[in-house]
Amino acid sequence: PEPAPDPTTDGVTNAAGTVTWGIKDSFLNYLIAQNAVTPGESTSLEGNNFVFAGATAQKTETGYSITVPGSFSLVAHGGVLNINLHSFRVVTDGANGYIYSTGTSANTGEITDQPIASFDASALTTDAEGNLLLSGVTTYATGHASTIFGSRYAEGLEFDPLYLRVAAPIVEDALTPAPAPSESPAPSPSAEPTVAPSTQPTVEATAQPSTNPADPAPQCVPVTVTETVPGATTTQADGTISAATFSWGVRSSFRNYIGGGIAQGGWELTDTTYSSSTFNWANGSGTYSNGKGSISFTGSVRFTGHKGTLNTLMSNPRLEVNGSTGTLYLSVTSNDMNGNATNYGEVAFATVNTSSLALNGSTISLSGASATLTEAGAAAFAGFYKAGEALDPISFTGTLGSKTVTGASQTIEKTQYVSQNGANCDALNAEAERKAEAARVAAQSGKLANTGASVGALVALGAVLLAAGAVVVARRRAS
Repeated sequence: PEPAPDPTTDGVTNAAGTVTWGIKDSFLNYLIAQNAVTPGESTSLEGNNFVFAGATAQKTETGYSITVPGSFSLVAHGGVLNINLHSFRVVTDGANGYIYSTGTSANTGEITDQPIASFDASALTTDAEGNLLLSGVTTYATGHASTIFGSRYAEGLEFDPLYLRVAAPIVEDALTPAPAPSESPAPSPSAEPTVAPSTQPTVEATAQPSTNPADPAPQCVPVTVTETVPGATTTQADGTISAATFSWGVRSSFRNYIGGGIAQGGWELTDTTYSSSTFNWANGSGTYSNGKGSISFTGSVRFTGHKGTLNTLMSNPRLEVNGSTGTLYLSVTSNDMNGNATNYGEVAFATVNTSSLALNGSTISLSGASATLTEAGAAAFAGFYKAGEALDPISFTGTLGSKTVTGASQTIEKTQYVSQNGANCDALNAEAERKAEAARVAAQSGKLANTGASVGALVALGAVLLAAGAVVVARRRAS
């Protein structure tokens, strides 16, 4: 008979031995559209998910450690975004689950077995074939993910669901079965003693310990210690904009008219420059946060012509941004066709398409945004053009301010294994350190409560262990 097809969940194939995860769908879709995603060996890209083949599981004291072969690279923006991840592990510790990875990132440099996502491990089940199964459990960004993938993916942000179907490890009984009893009957006791009983003991009593009793078995004694974890330090935008520049040509046909043979005019610049068909303002400042902002500049352009009858002063531009729409404000004074001057004050001069506004590191920018004249702008422009007519495109750049934020420190408990009688505790201590690292990550995110364990309690515990060791030695000497 043909094998049953691989099970699917929410349209995602969950084949045996595979782990499926897409980081964040919007992030990956954006990179896929730019051909910026390269799956490595044992990895395929299916839709907006990475599918890792050949995963294997091992049992730990409190859950599972699943080794996930495979890798991928994300390279875009001329290498500014450059992330290479491999050597994934899915680890469960009771109800807590984490995805670990190793690799490199342009933001952080080397990444060594760091938890990049967390999930609720209580969702882990087994299917009828004995496979470990996760069917789309939601994952969340860790503090490490925020530094690797970018600050917009803040700690706690919902990531893509995780799917896995991996054969459960076989846990063998560590005890060796006792040998079967011999079928040969024990020899019958002799009817007569072979040696006559002695009236005196043949061996004098000795105070030396007997060599018959077995030595105590090697063991690893768990000791709980406390550790203070400093709060995570992150860099966040503080909402300020500085060192901004603003470029705009007003309208090319208007400039051509001013400089032509009819108007025979020109323009005068104050704290403004003109180059490449645009008027340029500098040293602007403002604020921007959550899609809204305001950037202001000082400086003016005065257009004149017709021997002074045409006289239009545009000064102090201010760009207001609200999502994908912006408004350009100008202070305008202009003459009508008869040379009568009107001071219009600050006018909402043009509507600007700000959908292409970009944030890249510490830079905010808008390039070649379309602008159209408003009703108020048409009036202030002395009726040269009608409302709704296109003006020259608008561009600006600015530097985003930032601040360093450090979270509160937390106290965690971790286990260390102390060797007794020559026991090798390296594996136990390595696994305990992995758990401690996960606890540190949780503590830095503020998800781990302060345990309140005291140093005095640890000293008392050490005394108990020393006393226990002394008892073992005393018993061996008394044997």
